Amino acid sequence: MWIHKLPPKRESGHFHQRRSVYLKRQFQSKYSFYLMGSLLASLMVAGLPVYYFLNQNYHIFTKLAINQAPELIQTLEIEQSWLVRVLMLTLLFSLLFFFYFGLKWTSRIVGPLLVLQNHIQKTSRGDFNSPQLKVRENDEFQDLIATYNYFYLLLRQKTIADLEKLKKIEPSTTDRLAHSQWTELVNERLFQLQKPALKEVTETPKPGSLRVS
Repeated sequence: MWIHKLPPKRESGHFHQRRSVYLKRQFQSKYSFYLMGSLLASLMVAGLPVYYFLNQNYHIFTKLAINQAPELIQTLEIEQSWLVRVLMLTLLFSLLFFFYFGLKWTSRIVGPLLVLQNHIQKTSRGDFNSPQLKVRENDEFQDLIATYNYFYLLLRQKTIADLEKLKKIEPSTTDRLAHSQWTELVNERLFQLQKPALKEVTETPKPGSLRVS
């Protein structure tokens, strides 16, 4: 049976250079913003108490400086100003980093699914001559892609086997209806394999003179 013969694995495949991490804008943006929101919430939970106690300590040191060393007040103000700037820049950098990380991470999910979707669309239109799928090693859904490739190659092999069987049961050209239906079935398989179609019989040739290449 054809189903027990797995075709040899083809190395060439649909493997295009990914020029951008923005593949599915709506999906990737949504989950990247979710990631940024989670980070912001975590920083606020941990950072607000820290900022509160630092601010309290600043007021304590300011009062001490007024009473004992007024010349330190300006130094304390500069330190507080720099501390606020560092915290704001750290927050901004963290949000931008996690947004980019979210896009990069979701592209490893979206990329294989888009490739699979395009290949399924071509197969559903009857194109069985496309190379098997190939995705990057760090992409997700490796098992899904491998399973689909196995299914696709078996489906293509079945189409080839059906074509070979049809070659052996070519009806006589004297039976125009049967021969026309046979030609239609053969052309359907040839179209799926991207091979030239047979021409309809316009005159009665000698039996067995019409063959599939």
